[in-house]
Amino acid sequence: MAEVPVIVVVKDEADFGKVQAACALRGLKDISALPRLRMLKGLIDPTRIDDLAKAAGVRSVEKEREIKLPPRGSPVQ
Repeated sequence: MAEVPVIVVVKDEADFGKVQAACALRGLKDISALPRLRMLKGLIDPTRIDDLAKAAGVRSVEKEREIKLPPRGSPVQ
């Protein structure tokens, strides 16, 4: 199955580096760390998302969503 992009929110009291390492051990790949936002971005097999959410220090895991804006000059709805 294809990997999906996810956002991992790290608990405030957790050690950011340790959480990042724990997420990598649970299958998170191509990790982009955003320590000031207490977030990690990466790719994971969708069947492993629940396991990732159980890692120590993880507050939540969500599939990354795409937001599309209408073209410039489009009428306001």
